Amino acid sequence: MKPTIEIYPGLSLPIDELEKLVDKYLIIGGTPPRIMAVANDDEEARNKFLDLSDKADLNRETDFPKAIIFLTRDMLKPYL
Repeated sequence: MKPTIEIYPGLSLPIDELEKLVDKYLIIGGTPPRIMAVANDDEEARNKFLDLSDKADLNRETDFPKAIIFLTRDMLKPYL
């Protein structure tokens, strides 16, 4: 069984799932943390982050995006 990796505080995913997301931008947010969206380039990631922010209920932390992570193969190498 392949390991689970914490990519953001409180958000751990199996390496198999993360391998499918290499070279993608992950928009992370919510409570508990989760992947809210995936983008192919930095502009798309920025737009999705802003769109999610605009739609979020600022009184509910469960809806608010918090980070954009660009996932590279080098980040996963120690676990492969």
